[in-house]
Amino acid sequence: MQNKLFPALLLLVAPWLLPHSAQAEPAALAEPCAAFCLTVTPSVCVTTTANQRCQQPIRIEWYGLVSINSPCAYIDSELLYCWDEPETSYTAALQRAYGAWEGVVTWPEEGTVSLTDESGAIVGEVPLSTQSLKPRRAVQRWSSSK
Repeated sequence: MQNKLFPALLLLVAPWLLPHSAQAEPAALAEPCAAFCLTVTPSVCVTTTANQRCQQPIRIEWYGLVSINSPCAYIDSELLYCWDEPETSYTAALQRAYGAWEGVVTWPEEGTVSLTDESGAIVGEVPLSTQSLKPRRAVQRWSSSK
């Protein structure tokens, strides 16, 4: 009896076990990631205290139906990686360009991961943030009036 319940229970719990990620899609697309998709995992870095710098691994993946020449990934204006020639896959009569990068980065408090083409035009963006378990305390000003 327990073996029969496990797969159903796993399907219910699985979405909460996976790391949080974010995807960027062009606004004109009706179907998610139909022509282009940029995925960043994770998209939030958690620190123990406010104002603490966060260094954590990040994974950037993108794919699209159209080939992007010389794509580059950035966090804000800091270059992370450029692909000389993206990989190409053929599935179900579709040709897709693909690229992935993993590395440890210093996270901004608020920022974006962007993917650009050879002209420098942004083809996709995903927001990033650093959150702390202990937020900053509100500083109360000393007042002489009572």
